[in-house]
Amino acid sequence: MINEFLLYLKNANRSKRSIICYRGKLQIFFMEMEVPYSSLTSSNIQERLTKNQKDWKENTIRNYLDCLRSFFNFCVEKGYIENSPLRKRETNYWELKNPLPNAENQIIINEYLEFLKNENLSQKEIIKNRGRLQVLFNKKKDSFKLQTSEDTEKWIKERQGNLREHTIHDYLYYLRSFYHFCVEKAYIKENPIKYQRVKEVRYWEVKIPILNKENKEMINQYLLSINVANYSKFTVRSYRDILQNFFKERNEVYSSIASTEIQQWLIQLQKRCTEGTVSFRISVLNSFYRFCVEESYMEKSPMKSRWSPRLPQSIPKYLNKEEIAKVRKQNEKDNPRDRALVEFLLTSGCRVGEVHKLNLADVDLDRRTAMVIGKGQKIRQINFSVSCAVLLERYKESRNDQNPALFVTNHRNPRRLSSKWMGTVVRRIGKRAELSSNLNPHRFRHTFATNLLEKGAELSFIKDELGHSNLKTTQIYANLPNQQLKLLYSRYMG
Repeated sequence: MINEFLLYLKNANRSKRSIICYRGKLQIFFMEMEVPYSSLTSSNIQERLTKNQKDWKENTIRNYLDCLRSFFNFCVEKGYIENSPLRKRETNYWELKNPLPNAENQIIINEYLEFLKNENLSQKEIIKNRGRLQVLFNKKKDSFKLQTSEDTEKWIKERQGNLREHTIHDYLYYLRSFYHFCVEKAYIKENPIKYQRVKEVRYWEVKIPILNKENKEMINQYLLSINVANYSKFTVRSYRDILQNFFKERNEVYSSIASTEIQQWLIQLQKRCTEGTVSFRISVLNSFYRFCVEESYMEKSPMKSRWSPRLPQSIPKYLNKEEIAKVRKQNEKDNPRDRALVEFLLTSGCRVGEVHKLNLADVDLDRRTAMVIGKGQKIRQINFSVSCAVLLERYKESRNDQNPALFVTNHRNPRRLSSKWMGTVVRRIGKRAELSSNLNPHRFRHTFATNLLEKGAELSFIKDELGHSNLKTTQIYANLPNQQLKLLYSRYMG
């Protein structure tokens, strides 16, 4: 039955990662169950989960319940059982579940959460908002209107030793969004949570205690070197997290760690991680040890090339013509900014991070070109369509602010639109268009490249348009489905 459910998820175009996650949780849950799924009751399930309550976080238990709920709902729909032993999800999931000390705060937060629901924000994201705001206002007796920027600074300083910087950023992001809503509703005059109050100045340095100080120093040297080499902030942080987690509890100095020890670590990693995750961590360790050898800190790397798993070559997810039409139709209902944003992403092939950095001065509407800063701080010229130029002109005319950014927030004091919010805009449009899977900005980039290839563009041209430094990266677009290859063959060969 579990295999039938997993096959159903595969046919429903759920991601490989999601299906593997479901498979793992169901295997663990049913491994010790002596009765069939059809005989389970809610008390059986609760008893099974309670056994692991001490070892599992609350979020982990919630994930197991969501997984089981989906499985049993599938069984009900197929007629294998009459009723699910798990209750349906809470109906008013957008409301705070615990009372706050200040009744006014509770009313306004619930109003904000309902606004997010009406804006078609996903249930998962709304519950995240709810949880963060619940924590932030749990002990706040004063009205939300009395919050000042000084209060925020104090809150940050009190937690900087206990919480990671990205966690503090996370809390401030949700709180800032709430206060933006309050400004829009005229409950307050200005937002007391200023943008990017917390700045991770030396983000490339190790942030957690490392048992061996020499390992810490070498990791920091390596991270500084890739930072100087213009690796993106996101990449440097990812490398930092992997290296510090690998070395944090190791007594041996990095140069004395044997290949067999690293291999044992990889074997344990393979039991709980996907092949893609394992491959990425191997590549990070490879890069670190290659740096150590090149800088003459050690003679030979302990890493072995045979360890890297052979990953299947994936086909990029792109929109077909029908899906593009659906997206554009839904986009017609949006404000000038969102219309221009979607058309720009669709016809320029830009990464969302590149669009985020764009300024008005970088865009030439007459020539329909823009100068973007890509990976490694490389500047390249991109092109966009006539319809996109028209929408950008309309959006430009609708603005009366002095912000230099190309895309800004729709607030009284506009700020540069974040990459995350661009993703939210695109995701909402995808939901309204009723696409078979979630829409994200990078899918527009894949669509742009695939359309160029369909029209006969050479890979070298597509490489330049996308800003790839290596043609091998662009070659993934050559792996079109058979149907597309037949269309291209009939077009050129008859």
